[in-house]
Amino acid sequence: MKKTNYISFAICFSLLVSTTFFLSSCDNKPKEENIETISEEEQQEQQDEAFWKAADEAMLDTDTIALPNKLTMLNDSVAVSWNRLLSAEREKDDMLQKLVREARYVEGLNGKELIDKLEVERKTLLKLRYNEKTMQNAKTMDAYDKKLADIQTLVKQIKENNPEIERYPIPYSVITYFSELDNTDFMLRKNYTDYATELNTLLKVKKDQIPALGEEFVKIKAAPKFEYGDLN
Repeated sequence: MKKTNYISFAICFSLLVSTTFFLSSCDNKPKEENIETISEEEQQEQQDEAFWKAADEAMLDTDTIALPNKLTMLNDSVAVSWNRLLSAEREKDDMLQKLVREARYVEGLNGKELIDKLEVERKTLLKLRYNEKTMQNAKTMDAYDKKLADIQTLVKQIKENNPEIERYPIPYSVITYFSELDNTDFMLRKNYTDYATELNTLLKVKKDQIPALGEEFVKIKAAPKFEYGDLN
């Protein structure tokens, strides 16, 4: 997705998202530990919330926004949302690698075969990871989401078989991450889809006016959107 140059207050959007959406689980701690200072994860969540609040407010009265600014804001929002999705996908793989590696150090680990299977499933998920082209294929997206659901089930089984795993910060943080993943993925995809839909609609409705704005606006293309089959 090619981005246009930032103009108007779209510049402030980039400042609010200078870091990735997800943080490494190495700094995560079990829930029962007391953390007096605000964590990096909480700081990032606040930044993310501020970004989307600003973006939503900017779109409240779109009729008063000049077409060039509106196109730029939507195109930038699509790009930011897409980069967050890519970051989340990388984070999934990082988390799985940590669990596969660190779970082997859990004393009296019950279900080593599940860890071995998790590594196989992790590699399969990597092969199914979507991109701007494959996300538009319902069969591909269903295959990806099904494999991700299988992995979540495996992670849950590992936790159930090893209640003492809560004493190990890294494996525990990974398990917590995957227990909350459905909602996280839903919101990330929704944010992207909302902005992609707005951009695509604007490009269609204003197609006759856009050429007069200049080459940089003519280069803005419709954003690809997720397609799902029976699974979703």
